[in-house]
Amino acid sequence: MKFLVWVFMLIAMPVQAAELVGVVTDAETGKPLQGVTVRVVAGVAMQTDEKGVFRFLNVSEEIHHLRVSHVGYE
Repeated sequence: MKFLVWVFMLIAMPVQAAELVGVVTDAETGKPLQGVTVRVVAGVAMQTDEKGVFRFLNVSEEIHHLRVSHVGYE
């Protein structure tokens, strides 16, 4: 099975930090996936909530690479 990740950057001005928010869904059904591990490659990791949402606070305004994993998905 495959999954999709939708990511949004919310930038707070004039502070040089932002909020990185996204939703992980099943690619076939479109349903949100709970318990997916989302990791900023150069930093911390967290799991999605029951709506498939993840939120990283106070991230720098730059390009971030995410690593997403969940048992049974590729």
